[in-house]
Amino acid sequence: MAEPQAKESRTRTQGHPTPAGSGKPSTLARVVDTLRFVVETGGPGFCQFAINNACNANSGFCNFARGLPKDTWHFVTLEEGIEAIRILHREGIRYLVFSGGEPTLHPDLVAFIRYAAGLGIKVMVVTNDGLLKPEKIHTMTDAGLSSLIISVDAASQGGTRTESRLAWGV
Repeated sequence: MAEPQAKESRTRTQGHPTPAGSGKPSTLARVVDTLRFVVETGGPGFCQFAINNACNANSGFCNFARGLPKDTWHFVTLEEGIEAIRILHREGIRYLVFSGGEPTLHPDLVAFIRYAAGLGIKVMVVTNDGLLKPEKIHTMTDAGLSSLIISVDAASQGGTRTESRLAWGV
């Protein structure tokens, strides 16, 4: 299936210019959109969207990987994710955090990032860093990723990768 393109839905930014050919709201449109949300509703919304229950870690503070066989993992489909993002945007969400399980295991993560960022949503991903490689980070940032939030749960500063689960010696 072709990756969906962000379409301007009925938003508070209508009537404001978009950079030629980008399909993304201009900086002015995003600022106006945010200010309207602040004045009218107290601020733009924030949502954490768990796009799967799959995980590649064995974190002491989290139970996603403990006792959850791979055959019970669930991934939001591309269509479900795009529809959810469209609804979230329509309802005022302007800050979206993709989580899981481990969101970088999701095959459509980049498509979700691209679609949400195309609507003017600031997109963040919470990850355990186990699958992050420079090319994956570049692909996500090129798609519109605003921030990566890396979960580090080492018991001590000197913890090894094994002791800290996946923290690469952090």
